[in-house]
Amino acid sequence: MAAEKETREQRARIAAKDARDKDAAKAVRDYEANLQANLAKTARLRALRLAAEAAAATAAAEAAAAPVKRKRTPKEKPAAAE
Repeated sequence: MAAEKETREQRARIAAKDARDKDAAKAVRDYEANLQANLAKTARLRALRLAAEAAAATAAAEAAAAPVKRKRTPKEKPAAAE
């Protein structure tokens, strides 16, 4: 009977250890999945930011390069000789 009790306790300890190992492995997988998701999200947001900055820089360069139209002022007529 004592040997049977020890065997049962030993199996229970092994089962508990296996459960802890499975939980630890799942935690590592979850952590790595979240890390990959965050890296992908960061890369996507960085690409969007860089594209927006490039578009703004292009628009600013085009605005600076466009010729400035001036309003024409009417020419003064020369004074008539009296």
